Amino acid sequence: MSVKLTLWVILGIGIGFYFDVAPLLALLFALVVMPILYWANKKQRRTGFPYFEVVTSLVTVCLGVFVVGISMGSGLTDHYSKTDFDQEKVWHLNVRELLKPNSFSNRYVTEIIAADIRHASGKLLFSLSANSTLQQLKVDEEFLIYSIPKTIRPPLNPHQFDYKTISKQREYSIKLGQNMMKF
Repeated sequence: MSVKLTLWVILGIGIGFYFDVAPLLALLFALVVMPILYWANKKQRRTGFPYFEVVTSLVTVCLGVFVVGISMGSGLTDHYSKTDFDQEKVWHLNVRELLKPNSFSNRYVTEIIAADIRHASGKLLFSLSANSTLQQLKVDEEFLIYSIPKTIRPPLNPHQFDYKTISKQREYSIKLGQNMMKF
């Protein structure tokens, strides 16, 4: 039975990853189906249609969709992708990971704390020019930047690392302009 449940969770993870399903919807569906699961366990006979197994499979698929939705964050109400990208905003960012630098820039994975004054969540790819007068950022440093996030462009060189295909969590990037404040 545990192997079957694992396969249903994998199916739910695939559905959550490739289709933009709100995690709250999957959670609510699973919670609504739980009393049905209890009823099916009590009423099911040895012979006949396997209600309990079907309902357990649905709950397990919903669990997989929910876990992916929460980890990706795009289905959450405060995700940064729901903000307007037509005008510049003050982004409050926190450096989470240093990526391998190239000869032109230093790149960082940053977590969004706020967009303008409104709380926001998600991750951005942040690029700092290599010949910048600013010091290199460190993990857990917070800074403000006034900019518009742009979609991550595919690499020009076919053998270069492609940031967009690796992670669906980081769909946008910010390059350093003149307006950045570290604190």
